[in-house]
Amino acid sequence: MAGTKVWLVGGNETTRGQLRDLLVEAEHEVQEYPEVTELPREIPPEVQAILLLIAEGPEERERALAEVEALQGRRTGRPILVGGPDLPVGAVMPLLRAGVADYIVLPVPKEELAATIQRVIQQGEQAEVTPQEVRLQEMLANLYALHTEGQREGRPPTADRIADVVAGQAVDLVPAQAVLVALAENGMLRGKGGCYLKPYEVLEYQHPVGNDPISQAFLQQQTLVLEGRQEVSALGPWVAEHEEWIRALILPLIFGQVSIGVLCFLREEAQGPFTVAEQELLEHYTQQAAMALESARLNEQLQRLLMTDSLTGLYNFRYFQERLEAEIGRARRYKHPLSLLIADIDWFRQYNERNGRQAGDVVLVRLGQIMREEIREIDLLARIGHEEFGILMPETHLEGALRVAQRINSRVANHLFPYATSQPLGYLTVSIGVCCYPDDARDANTLLEGAYTALRQAKDQGRNQVCAFVQEEARMVGEVEEVEGGKQENGKEQKGD
Repeated sequence: MAGTKVWLVGGNETTRGQLRDLLVEAEHEVQEYPEVTELPREIPPEVQAILLLIAEGPEERERALAEVEALQGRRTGRPILVGGPDLPVGAVMPLLRAGVADYIVLPVPKEELAATIQRVIQQGEQAEVTPQEVRLQEMLANLYALHTEGQREGRPPTADRIADVVAGQAVDLVPAQAVLVALAENGMLRGKGGCYLKPYEVLEYQHPVGNDPISQAFLQQQTLVLEGRQEVSALGPWVAEHEEWIRALILPLIFGQVSIGVLCFLREEAQGPFTVAEQELLEHYTQQAAMALESARLNEQLQRLLMTDSLTGLYNFRYFQERLEAEIGRARRYKHPLSLLIADIDWFRQYNERNGRQAGDVVLVRLGQIMREEIREIDLLARIGHEEFGILMPETHLEGALRVAQRINSRVANHLFPYATSQPLGYLTVSIGVCCYPDDARDANTLLEGAYTALRQAKDQGRNQVCAFVQEEARMVGEVEEVEGGKQENGKEQKGD
């Protein structure tokens, strides 16, 4: 499309100049018009696109809408694009409904601008816009809004949430009895969808990438159409209960040049075959759906990195603090107890100095695994310091938390860590402080302070102990079970950290 002519209309001189330079770099010929009223009545055949610029503010948008409608009334036969600030979906939709081929958020990279103009020229968007195409634009705008508005509010949607929306939108766009969205992860295609019958049925799918039709569409990045019950049955056992499904349409979800999953439609006889027009409509839709899904997945990965400790894979202190406040609020609201354990490795600085940082890392990872094995799924385990671990135990009284703490203490003392014989006791140990809300703490800060006070008491009393903060005091709560060989002795005076 290099060498085509584009009319640049409206906006201020600076914005027009910037876009003009980008278009010229992309080898387009550009003609500028400060106002729509200055456009010639006859549009030369070499002009293949009109880019209308708008500024911030509802009055500018209303004016742009009127100008678009006026241009449409002239039946220019050229795609009209609108460029302007990042607007809410509700502000963009009237422009799309009026026939605008695309809305470009400014500033825009040169490559994106050139690609957008090339796409709308090739697609001939200014031909008659069908109701399905308008519906498609609305769906894509809603999908974009779900992602961007969630980002602005600090609550970006998960990939599962986007997949649910994609399945619902897809079956609304092209009728089918069932739709499945499956994403690739570690050599598997996993996903879910819906069987849109009465009653509604949730579909779940998990299958290694192999030679089945869904895998073929995924690997070959090609749309597949299956006709007949025998071909549809090749999809796997998950379709066995629905003998009425005799047609399937499988579209790859491609982001960049990489397949990230598939979108699968299933139909019965009465719904007829999938048409070429339906396939083209869905292929257009899947381009944007794949972008939204991959963006959500990347965001989830980023969030996991931000809230996890890179060495142990446990939650980090930042996330621990957020959850502590949230759990205190929940405990207060429902009048439930909340216990906090803080465990610290005894003499760990000396261990690292004597045996090296790598050996210390092995200890931290294994200790995290031991603790995870001793707590429930609803409990939260985090690495909150170099050798400190915190455990939040919702709906748990002090007695229950102490039992867990003592089990952890005993398991650590009995575990054969590398070079543990070099420790003062001849084996590696932890000290643990415990505090419970609301009995001995009134908020998140006092719960944390209470657990640390109990931890210091455990250290002061010889280490390798479990202490609880009770009524503004820390007390030792029972001796730890004796390890094999009678090596463990609580309460002995030791030096170190």
